[in-house]
Amino acid sequence: MLAKWHPKVAQMLHDARADIHALTGFPTKHWRQIWSTNPMERVNKEIKRRTDVVGVFPNPAALLRLAGAVLVEQHDEWEAADRRYLSEASMAALAVLEAPAAAKNRTPAADMDLRYMRNHLERRCCFDQ
Repeated sequence: MLAKWHPKVAQMLHDARADIHALTGFPTKHWRQIWSTNPMERVNKEIKRRTDVVGVFPNPAALLRLAGAVLVEQHDEWEAADRRYLSEASMAALAVLEAPAAAKNRTPAADMDLRYMRNHLERRCCFDQ
């Protein structure tokens, strides 16, 4: 139906099918956490709050240093926290994860994104709920 009125959009979505479904390569218990942008929104709010306090930055490097410091601080908090965004038991499921049937058609970009997400999650840089 989309192809009838918006053929370019339909073709783009069809071409990106594997990328869109990359989430399904993870255990279903992880989907909600991966899909959610709440942790990113919290970090972005904190960066905004800190930059509002400073007001005017003398140069772009100063802004980058402040934002980087906030990110490092957040990373340290996530790493030292008792609660994790994804539990160790659910992370262990990644080790035995079998590739979904759609993985055969996955693009190199989707494979790279999936490897990045798995690597990031395996380093446990997130909270557990």
